[in-house]
Amino acid sequence: MYNVKGSYINDKSNTKFISEMKMIGPGFTTLGNPTLRNDKLSYEVKFEQKFLKRKISAGVNFRQIQDNLINTKAATTTLTSFTYKLSLNFKKLPSLSVMVMP
Repeated sequence: MYNVKGSYINDKSNTKFISEMKMIGPGFTTLGNPTLRNDKLSYEVKFEQKFLKRKISAGVNFRQIQDNLINTKAATTTLTSFTYKLSLNFKKLPSLSVMVMP
């Protein structure tokens, strides 16, 4: 099992970028979490940008997970998902958050 994660955060421009890759090999077991799903490889990329002194926040997230890494099963499953979000937070107004996960 391995997990590689990198991030870039720029406070001046209110930009956040995070990427992660995780692989849990077939047959991997751990006593700390015996129900951990193994035989999967996942990628995730997140980007978030804030505007107008952090009153508006927009972001996008991409994730892909696939299994059957060494072709031991009859079928391979691949899951790809996108998430889009927008948050508005102005003084004296109710905050609004919209998240779309097609």
